[in-house]
Amino acid sequence: LYRVTARPAPTREALERLEGGVELSDGRTRPARVRLVAQDERQAVLELAIVEGRNRQVRRMLEAVGSRVVALERSAFGPLK
Repeated sequence: LYRVTARPAPTREALERLEGGVELSDGRTRPARVRLVAQDERQAVLELAIVEGRNRQVRRMLEAVGSRVVALERSAFGPLK
């Protein structure tokens, strides 16, 4: 589970794309679980759960939907918090 601060704030359509999987240079990602924690006019804080561990995957996923990661924190690894 990752806590991500992204700019600009992803649109609802972008969040839906993340949930369905996005196309990256090394193939399509598996669907992610996304929860919008907070949002203002400049940025959004998301919780993003992924089931793969590709190189810089979270950053690349957000870039694929038009946002940039400005802060990234891993809050859980499997069952460990």
